[in-house]
Amino acid sequence: MADLVPVAGNVVPLQGARRRYRTAGATITAGQAVYIAQADRRLYPADANLTALTAAGVGIATTGGNAGQTVEYVDRGQVVLGVAVAVGVPYVVSANPGGIALVGDLVAGWFTTILGVGAGGQILDVRPFASGYLHG
Repeated sequence: MADLVPVAGNVVPLQGARRRYRTAGATITAGQAVYIAQADRRLYPADANLTALTAAGVGIATTGGNAGQTVEYVDRGQVVLGVAVAVGVPYVVSANPGGIALVGDLVAGWFTTILGVGAGGQILDVRPFASGYLHG
């Protein structure tokens, strides 16, 4: 299957979601999976296809921004993505920068990071777990 395609204008953290703020190191769109680079401590779109570090998603961006701007992301709690998610199904960092994929879409060579579990409707319950392991 294809990655989720969150609707940036509809991405909203729900009450109780833990919001974090960090400077972007690249352009980020609301609804993207993000990681924090060790080199500059900035936020970038997560990518399961490069290294364990780029795959180590820390949450979902709830605002967008360009490099140097502050971006909000949720690292724990529920986020409306503006796209349907399957209830009870884990979602992972995709090999497409910032992408969110179903766990069943993992392929050999992807570093496995669980972003959260579908809570129904358009809601992802964000609970990142970066395993550091290659799938397959």
